[in-house]
Amino acid sequence: MEWVNVAGLACDLLGAAVLAWGLFIDEDEALKLGVPLYAYDSREENLTLPPVKDRLRQSRRAKTGLVILTVGFVLQIVANWPN
Repeated sequence: MEWVNVAGLACDLLGAAVLAWGLFIDEDEALKLGVPLYAYDSREENLTLPPVKDRLRQSRRAKTGLVILTVGFVLQIVANWPN
């Protein structure tokens, strides 16, 4: 039965990764999605726009959350690993 628990935790880990992956975004994508048509000319100025900053903040939080979830699930797998 321990293997079922380990398999379940592995599925939880994979599911968390898939969910978080959808929130990951880089600066270029944030600029494309968050810059209005009438914005600054330079990339650096556009990175200061509130919608762009918000998308990048969400991406950072998603990555941090994924790391925390991963560590937690791995610790649970190790604790339940069959002898």
